[in-house]
Amino acid sequence: MSKIFINNKEYEFKQGETILEVAWKNNIFIPVFCYHPKMPYVAACRICNVEVKINNVTRIMPACATVCSDNMEVITNSPVVKNDIQKGVLELLLLNHPLDCPTCDAGGECDLQELTLRFGSDRSRYEFPKREFEKKNVSPFLDLYPNRCIECDRCSRFFWLIGGGTEWGTYNRGWYEVFGVWEKEIIENEFSGNMWEICPLGAINDGSYKFKARPWEIESIESIAPDDSIGSNIYVEVRRKKPLSRGPFEIGGRRKDLFKVYRITSRDNPSVNDFWLSDRERYSYSWVNAENRIAYPTIKENGNYRKVNWEYILDAIYEDIKNLKGEEIALISGARSSNESAFISKILFKEFLFTENISFLNYDIDPIKEVFGYSIGNAKITDIDTAQNIIIFGDIKNSFPILGIRIIKAKRNNANVYVFNFYKERYISENWARGVLFHPNEIEFYAYKLAKLLKDGEKFEDIELKQGKTIIILPDNLPYSVIRNVLIGSVYRENCKVLILRTRPNAQGFIDVGLNNISIYDIIQKANEGKIKALFIWHTDLILEFPSRNEIESALRKIPIIIYISPFADYSVKYAKYILPETTIFEEDGSRTNCEGRVQIHKQALWNYEDSMPAWWIFKSLIKRFGINLNINSVDDIRNLMKKEMFEYKSVSFDKKPNYRNYPPFIPSIRKLIKFYEYDLANYILSYKKVDLIEPSLRPIENVLTISNHIYKSSYYACRSEIFYDYIRPFIRTIEANSKTIKQISSEKTIKIGEEIFEVKINEGIVDNVLIYRPLFFDSKINYYLNREGLLKL
Repeated sequence: MSKIFINNKEYEFKQGETILEVAWKNNIFIPVFCYHPKMPYVAACRICNVEVKINNVTRIMPACATVCSDNMEVITNSPVVKNDIQKGVLELLLLNHPLDCPTCDAGGECDLQELTLRFGSDRSRYEFPKREFEKKNVSPFLDLYPNRCIECDRCSRFFWLIGGGTEWGTYNRGWYEVFGVWEKEIIENEFSGNMWEICPLGAINDGSYKFKARPWEIESIESIAPDDSIGSNIYVEVRRKKPLSRGPFEIGGRRKDLFKVYRITSRDNPSVNDFWLSDRERYSYSWVNAENRIAYPTIKENGNYRKVNWEYILDAIYEDIKNLKGEEIALISGARSSNESAFISKILFKEFLFTENISFLNYDIDPIKEVFGYSIGNAKITDIDTAQNIIIFGDIKNSFPILGIRIIKAKRNNANVYVFNFYKERYISENWARGVLFHPNEIEFYAYKLAKLLKDGEKFEDIELKQGKTIIILPDNLPYSVIRNVLIGSVYRENCKVLILRTRPNAQGFIDVGLNNISIYDIIQKANEGKIKALFIWHTDLILEFPSRNEIESALRKIPIIIYISPFADYSVKYAKYILPETTIFEEDGSRTNCEGRVQIHKQALWNYEDSMPAWWIFKSLIKRFGINLNINSVDDIRNLMKKEMFEYKSVSFDKKPNYRNYPPFIPSIRKLIKFYEYDLANYILSYKKVDLIEPSLRPIENVLTISNHIYKSSYYACRSEIFYDYIRPFIRTIEANSKTIKQISSEKTIKIGEEIFEVKINEGIVDNVLIYRPLFFDSKINYYLNREGLLKL
């Protein structure tokens, strides 16, 4: 291995490593401002300059951007480096820096503070006026203070190179140079919140955290973002009672401000979200204190609701269901709870209630299991980074936003990216992908033609697939024949993998424990036929989330006993006889399995909301009333049972410890990257089937209204967070279509669907004859008119 000399000591290095990387690896901590390990270097700040001797010639060179060569000699602690470079750079950076530290939200976690204290001078020679810029608000998420900026260019590099945005940058020159947005008043990029976290000081601050706390009062608890099945790793930052912590008190001496979520920050997991978060994952946490949180167990008697204790309500439920037959009991879940809760629910419903009426998906026959032998894809999230071809179905930005960072990375590495959709979503319209656009009635035909291309090489839509790795990204809520055909095509193509995106956050975990049996609408149909006597609705709401509302409400009216288990009292709760408050992911310990089969851990960060309890405790308590004590007192007890009974999880470690990097602990923005996580993948055995494709019949092209997700409005959690209202408001009671289609349907600025009137929003990226409504259905009753597929002929 090659050798380098740093401060007269010999060290080994790998080809391509920089001086900074080798120095840090060996506990020689050179200071940085502009350098960030997750981004390309630019050598803008020059505080990392060191003396480099090559061929007996000494030069001053930036350690972050200088690649090591054999026998290179480097000095990091000479008087020139310490006094002329480090102190000199800090003095220049502080010339125009305001003395805002007492009121700046970055105080206590500011690189400039720390490095000035460690490497800087205690006095200034600057006696002239400082430049001044106005504070800017460019979104509900960010506060910009240009006066504090040291022009390290971290924010612009992230926004352009990683987030794929264009509206942010530095502009003007010299004395007048400033950073921010160029034209738009509100940033539309869904990754903007990462900029405050990589900013080395308080030039970009988290707008939601303004003046709330100081870092020495905050404790960071490991958790998982609950919004989608990617399972981004996060820290839930809460205030704990510490010696220097002060705050208001309630009557009785209890602190009002303790154990509340103050902000969400990113947790480094290179296999999942890397170090980045989408704004949905970062800012949606206020749903924890939503106005419709269920606080106490409640029973409906004679049309009136009465608060009761847990013993009373569980006894009453047991008495109501103990004599029912298995086929008379059903469970519909949102698959939003932990693996541990799913496992105990399986014991209750399958081993004690003997019911097969269990569902959280909309198909009876699982096409993934049919083709792959088990219901999971065979690709990993990191496969996207190195793929030569990426084929996507649907709108990634609005459904699984964090994947966009990897898609942008792959495109920058010259991957061919194709998006199959019925409108130009972000990655098509911004030229990160080529669009393959179709009418919703053509999706089965287009999937079939794609499968023929993968299987037989039959040309289709000018799609060109390079040699090498092909990744297909496929949501699990597409029609049966679409998923089946695409999977079959992937089996025939060499080096082709499929990433199945679960449209329920912990759907993979629920499948692994054996919960899904039949379609949700099969249960609804049975209820309408009078066959269901007791229905458990668990962490979902049928009216809020699903189309065909007439069918659903008719079924709910016919079911005598509805047990509603959820953190939130949504629309279906009015039909419930029993209402049970469930804790949220931030209020309990547990694990969740993401869409690639990675079993990830989350820890309790908050006290239980009022009398709410974890779902596993509720189901365990019901099992106990059947005369069986499972001797379960914690999630650890459940995990031991899972490892015994579930082959897929036998080798999974539920107490995985973090890994550590050798980064300087005195630089706050770099310190966050010292600790990183790698969770275990469950062990799935796949057996691929090379079977015939299903050739679909062509459906006519007609005017249809369909539904498609919005990043915030369609999220079960984010739609409850006030910070997103500026982004949700334009889509309230709104239908989108291109101008040609609107002229065919309506000559006015509104459209009437049944008894509902909607504003028209022109979107020229939508194909002809298609109108789009963005769920969830909290702002209208349009789901009365949609069929089970979410379509309405016009």
